Amino acid sequence: MAAFQPERPTDLFPGYQFLQFQLLEQIGYGGQGFVWSAIDKTNDRIVAIKFNRIDGPDQKPESEAQFKHQAGQLMQLSHPNALPLFDFGTFLPYRYLVTPFLSGGSLQERVFSGTLTIQNTLDFSARIASVLDYLHGKGIIHRDLKPSNILLDARDHPYVADFGLARNIVDTTQAMHTGHGTPPYAPPEQHTLRELTLKSDIFEFGVMLFEMFTRQLPWDGKKSLGLQQLYTEDEIPDPREIDPRLPAGVWNVLRTMTSADPEMRYASAMQAVSQLFAAFNLNLPSQILKDAFPYQLAQDAGFLLQQYMKGWSPETGATCLNLTHFAVIDSEQRKIIGTPQGGPDKSTFMFQHAIVHGYNDDFWWGKVVDPADRLRLSMLLTRGENPVINERVVRHIVRDGQIRSLKAPLPEFSATVFLEVAHSNRDPELQRGIFNTLSDLAPASNHWRPTVFGVEADQLLAFLALEAPPEGDVAAALIGTLRSTLAVETVLNSGASKRRNDALIAIQQSAGSLPQSIPDRIRLESTGRWLTRRLFDKPLRLLSVYGWIVLGIALSAGLQTYLTYRLPQFMDTLRILGSLERGAILGLILGIGVLATRVVVERFPEFNGFIRLGAAILVGGILINLAFFIFDVLMNSLVPMGILVSTGSLLIAAGYGLGGLVKPRLLKILITSVFVGIAIAGSWAGHVLLSRMSIAMSPVFFYEYSWPPVQVIATILVVAIPMSILGNLGDLSPSSKPD
Repeated sequence: MAAFQPERPTDLFPGYQFLQFQLLEQIGYGGQGFVWSAIDKTNDRIVAIKFNRIDGPDQKPESEAQFKHQAGQLMQLSHPNALPLFDFGTFLPYRYLVTPFLSGGSLQERVFSGTLTIQNTLDFSARIASVLDYLHGKGIIHRDLKPSNILLDARDHPYVADFGLARNIVDTTQAMHTGHGTPPYAPPEQHTLRELTLKSDIFEFGVMLFEMFTRQLPWDGKKSLGLQQLYTEDEIPDPREIDPRLPAGVWNVLRTMTSADPEMRYASAMQAVSQLFAAFNLNLPSQILKDAFPYQLAQDAGFLLQQYMKGWSPETGATCLNLTHFAVIDSEQRKIIGTPQGGPDKSTFMFQHAIVHGYNDDFWWGKVVDPADRLRLSMLLTRGENPVINERVVRHIVRDGQIRSLKAPLPEFSATVFLEVAHSNRDPELQRGIFNTLSDLAPASNHWRPTVFGVEADQLLAFLALEAPPEGDVAAALIGTLRSTLAVETVLNSGASKRRNDALIAIQQSAGSLPQSIPDRIRLESTGRWLTRRLFDKPLRLLSVYGWIVLGIALSAGLQTYLTYRLPQFMDTLRILGSLERGAILGLILGIGVLATRVVVERFPEFNGFIRLGAAILVGGILINLAFFIFDVLMNSLVPMGILVSTGSLLIAAGYGLGGLVKPRLLKILITSVFVGIAIAGSWAGHVLLSRMSIAMSPVFFYEYSWPPVQVIATILVVAIPMSILGNLGDLSPSSKPD
C-alpha cells in the first residue's frame, strides 16, 4: 500500500500534498489522532483521511504485518451501508486510513439535535443491523459501535464506519471514531479485557438504540451499564420513563441485547431488530435493505447543492457552506457546468463560494461571462469585511483586464476595500496593480475635484501616499491622476513633514499642479522642488542623452567645417584638427540647448502638447541662439548680425520639440532632419538674397557663394542627418510618471 513519511504529522496544513491527496481542512481531532478532508486527485473525489497514533498510553502498538492484514481485509468489504476503506498506510508514530468523506455528519449529531424520529431510528437500526451481520459473517467484530461512528450522507443514509482498527479519537461533528470500546457503550467483558465476541457488538448496539430512542445514555451517562453489571444485577433502564410513547416490548428487546451474559443476547443483530419492529407491531420491511446502495459522490454533491442554494441569493453572497462541502459540490459541478444541468444561478453560486474558500476560484471566475457581473458579484463578498476574502477578490479584479476596461467608477465602499488591501498588504506588485486598477475604474480628470471616491477612501489614499517609496510615490501619483483635493489636503495636514513634501511633489509631478486650496507658499515651494526634481531626474540618463546629442552635433559641425574649409588640400592636417576642434566646441555648447528642448517636451507629459512645444521652442531657441553666438565670437571672431540665426535656432528647437512629441524613433529623426535642414538652408538662402540687397545678415552656417545649389543642399543633408539621428537617442521620460 501507499507509504507516507512527513517530517512531523503536526506540520500538516491546508493544501499539503500527501501522496495523491491534497489536504483541505482538519475536520476532527483527539488525544490520539486527527482527521482531515482531502482531494484524491488521482480518482477525482473528496475523501477523509484519519491519522491515528499507534503508541498511545492505553494501547499496544500492533505489528505492521497485523495492521496491513486487517486493513487489507477491510478493503475487501462490500456492503451498501458500510463505509468503504480506500487506502491505508503507516508513518511512525501514526497510521492513516482513507475513506469517502460523508457530508451529513454523524448519527450523534442527529441524536443531540432532537431531529431523530422513531421511524428514523427503526430505519437506521435495520441498516446498521444488516452491516453488523455482514461483518460478523466475515468474522469481524466492530468493537466500538456508537452514534458517532455511524456517518450520514447528505440524503440521510447511514454508513457504519471504523471497523476496529483506529483508536480513541474523541467525538467531533464529522470525524470517525474507534478504539477498544467507549465506556458508556462497552459490554462487561470489554471492561475486564476478556475475549470479545460477535455478541459484544450486540450489547453496544442495544445501548446505542436506547440513546437513539431517548436522546440520552442510560442514567444520562453518569454510569456505565457494562461496569454496573460487573458488580450489580442492574439492567438497562426502561426507555418509557423518558419517552412514554414507546411500547413496552422495546424495553424487553433492549434488556436482551444488553444482557450481562453474552449467551443470553440475541444471536444476530437482525434478529434483535426484527424483535424491535415486532414490539411496534411492525414487520421488518425488506424494502429498507433493498433500496440501500453504496455511497455515491455525484448524488451527494447534487443534494448538497440543492440544499445550500435554498438559503442563498447572489445579493446576500455566500452561505455558511464549509470548504469540504464546497469541494464535494465542486468536484461534480466542474464536470457539468457546460451542460444544460448547469446554469447562471449555479455558476454564480459556485463563483462566490469558490472566492470565499479560495478553491478553484480561477476556474469559476471565468464562468461568469460578463465582467460587470464579475465585479458586482465579487464585491458583494467584501461586505463581510473578511480581510482574506477581500484580498482574494481584489487580486482577481486587478488581474482581470476586462473589468479594468469597463471604466466604471467604483462606489466608496469598494474603493475603500481596494485601498485597505493595499494598506495591509506589503506586496509591491499587488499595490501597484491596485493603484492602476483604481486609476482605470476612476478615469483621470483635467480638473481638481473635492473627492474622487468619497471621504474615507480619499483619506485612506492620502495615508498610502505618505508611506515610503516606491509604493507611497505610486499612491501619490494616483492622487494627482485622479485629482482629489481632499487627498492632497490630508497629505498637507499630516505630521510627517519630510514625507509630506515628497508626497506633494509626487502629486504635482503626476497632476502638473496642486489645487487652489493649498496655500500659495506651499504650492510655490512644491513647484520649485518639483521642477528641480523633474529637470534633473535620472541624472545618468540625462548625461547619457547629452553625450549622444554632443556627439551628433560635433559630427555634424565637424563635417560642416571640413567640407567648407578654404584649404587647397582636402586631407590637410589643419583641416582635420580644425574640424574636430570646432565640432567639439559647438557640440558642447549647442548640445545644452537641444537637451533643454527635449527635457521640456519629454519630461512634462502631464501638460498639453502645444504648451510643451511652445515652451520648448522658446527655451531651446534662446539657448541654441546663444550657443551660435558664443561659437561665432570664439571661433570666427565675429558677432552674428540680423535675425537669420535666431530664426534658424527657433526652427532647430521646433524640430527637436516636435520630434519629442511622437513615439516612433524614425519619425522623430525625420521631423528633426527636415527642420534642421530648413533652418540651415533657409538662413543661407536668406543671407545670399539679402547680401545682393546690401543687407548684412549672418546665416547659421556659411557656404561658398560659387557652390551650385545641389552641392549646398547635399552638404546641408550631410550636416543635418547625424545630429538628428544621434540627437534623438535615449529616453527622457520622467521616472515619476505612473505605471
